[in-house]
Amino acid sequence: MRKKNGFTLIEVLAVLVILTILLGIALPAVERYLKKGTLEYYRGLETDVLAAGRDYLLDYKSLYPREIGNSTVVTISELSENKYISVPEDEEGNPCDGTVTAIKKGTNRYDYHVCLQCGDKFTSEEEECSYVGNNNEARNYDITLNASLPTTVKQCDELTIPEATVTERVGDESNLISTTLKGNPSSIDTTVLSTNTVTWSYRTKKISKTVQVVDTVAPVIESIKLSKTSGTSYSGEITNKDTILQITAKDYACVAESPCRTKYPKLDGSGIKAVYYKEKEESDWHTYSTSKNEITIPLNQTIYGTLQVKVVDNAGKESGVKELAIQMDKTKPSKTTVQYVSGSSSEKWQNKIQVKLSATDNIQVKHYEIYKDGTYYGTTSDTWTPPNNFSSNNVTFRAVDVAGNKGDFSDSQKMHMDTEKPVHTSWSWGDVTRDLAKLYIKATDNASGVKQVRCRTSTQSGSYNNWVWFDASWDSSASSYRCDITTSTFKHYGENYRVHLYLYDDAGNGGYYDVTNVDIPRGFDLVKVAKPGDYVIYRPSSTPYTSPRSLNGYSDQTFTPSSYTGTWQVLYNNSSYGLQIISSQSVGSLSVYGYTGINNIYDTLNNLSRAYMDGTYATAARHVGTNPASPGDPSGWCDFHGATVKCWERTVYYTDLNGMKSATSQNAAGIASANTVYYLISRQKYHKGDDGNYCVADSRDLSGVSASDYCPVYYNAANKRNVEGRITAGVRPVITLSNTTLVTGTGTIGDPYVIVY
Repeated sequence: MRKKNGFTLIEVLAVLVILTILLGIALPAVERYLKKGTLEYYRGLETDVLAAGRDYLLDYKSLYPREIGNSTVVTISELSENKYISVPEDEEGNPCDGTVTAIKKGTNRYDYHVCLQCGDKFTSEEEECSYVGNNNEARNYDITLNASLPTTVKQCDELTIPEATVTERVGDESNLISTTLKGNPSSIDTTVLSTNTVTWSYRTKKISKTVQVVDTVAPVIESIKLSKTSGTSYSGEITNKDTILQITAKDYACVAESPCRTKYPKLDGSGIKAVYYKEKEESDWHTYSTSKNEITIPLNQTIYGTLQVKVVDNAGKESGVKELAIQMDKTKPSKTTVQYVSGSSSEKWQNKIQVKLSATDNIQVKHYEIYKDGTYYGTTSDTWTPPNNFSSNNVTFRAVDVAGNKGDFSDSQKMHMDTEKPVHTSWSWGDVTRDLAKLYIKATDNASGVKQVRCRTSTQSGSYNNWVWFDASWDSSASSYRCDITTSTFKHYGENYRVHLYLYDDAGNGGYYDVTNVDIPRGFDLVKVAKPGDYVIYRPSSTPYTSPRSLNGYSDQTFTPSSYTGTWQVLYNNSSYGLQIISSQSVGSLSVYGYTGINNIYDTLNNLSRAYMDGTYATAARHVGTNPASPGDPSGWCDFHGATVKCWERTVYYTDLNGMKSATSQNAAGIASANTVYYLISRQKYHKGDDGNYCVADSRDLSGVSASDYCPVYYNAANKRNVEGRITAGVRPVITLSNTTLVTGTGTIGDPYVIVY
């Protein structure tokens, strides 16, 4: 095998061919890359120089040009000397030269241009360097219009855009460049409302003018009318309902009957912007914005008198003012106030109420509505008096104006009105006794009700001049008012009483009505009216008296009556035997005295007892009272006969002896008395009921008699001893009344009969 030491010629040629191809491809790309890198290098130098020039001028503002369009040039050497930049160099290290030009474009507005020159390596674009003359001075251009251009032009007027002249100034030299510089745009369509800017420019210099095509023609109102919301015409009546203002308006571009209108008959101006309307007397207009020519405006505010209307377009031009008659009131009256001319706000009935109502309104109050407890009642003028029988807990008022607007309600008032007197239908006398006369009165009232019935009474013996008022009370059992006229008030009996009637209702109506008379009886027979159980007060004479001697010769005894006036109760009542009464009170604190001098008359008394008490227990009696000769003798007491028989009373109240002061004899007919009043100490017995209570009865045979008959008087006690103590201490007089006996009272515990001698 042969050893290989190098390349063959063919191999070398192949390599060269390949390298040539590669270089053909790579060299242009490398060249382009190198050129691109060189351009970016110099663009970077331009940026640095421009920034340095701007910073320099910002620090030295006095160097800025003063007038718009003028310029200031700063060199690189000046910037370098002031330490704002190092002198820039080309890629081979050679220094470059150049300038920064600042041109004033407006207030605090400047354009900056940099011109960099680096030998034959790089020079900034010609346009940037054109701002600098041969001596590094800025080039200034002046543009002057050859004719004036108005700032505004009327719609549809002719308008020509003038040409301009351009001159160049370099230093003190001025060169004409052009006299036919055209504006941009070169024409404006004046039929269209618009704002246009026309610009004339040459190189870095330009001027602009603004031309506005304006609407100078006012809109017109072609028709106007008012109608109701229902669609019917409005004829000028007063109303508070919404109405509709209907307007036809047009904003023409040209004045009527002008050549412009002939040429452009339907051309619009700026268009309708709003409708202004107000009441003639007002100063401020209401505004209704719209862009339509057919305009419908709902009116919902007060416009009263003359309505003025005008239309305004978008250019601010106003049409002439149109006027319409209108009476539209949407303003409600003020809250009603209530002032009382008479009476007052009160829940009490009154007979004189009158109120004065007041409210303010922009036009006129027509009337006031009345509401009773929240319900509509009626209307009134500003003065109102409630009718009779008017009653409510809540009366309010509100004003209504001529247009029908209703104000706020007044504060609530309480009114109760009654102007009629109560009615007296009848009256009559009921029970008339010497103690009480009952007068029954029927009366009604239609509203507030009868409040008071009064009976003004006088007596015949008082010459009908001793008047006393008696107030009536309601007697439900008689469905009448009743005056109880008590004769004890006058202390006149057996004579004529005159009564005047007065009625009043709750509102104060009423007064005197009529007069009536009644005869008052002098007295009555107690025996005829008293019932078992009725209460009695026995009032004997207060003068001392002497008890007569008894038949056995014992001496007389003189007594002075006490002031005791306690109550008694009727135990038995018989027209032949008289009235038996028994003490209804305990006698524990009272003085008692035994019979003296009549110890041995029990047989006589026993006979009387039989006569009065049917003799059922007559044989049981031994004697009455204690034995003066032997007070401790048991026989001086009385016998017991079983549980139902009580012994004779052994002691009596000394006041009961008053009836014996005129006694002259004792016999079978009783103890005689000059005034035919008899006193008898009679037997009594008690009964114990199932409930443990005790009653006192007389000595009759009670077989088959109901408890209500034989027990008219009950005593309640905790034990029998207390009951016996009260019963045995009772004194039972038997009384027959004479015609001259004065008896008063009704027999009740609160108003007992009174027996006076």
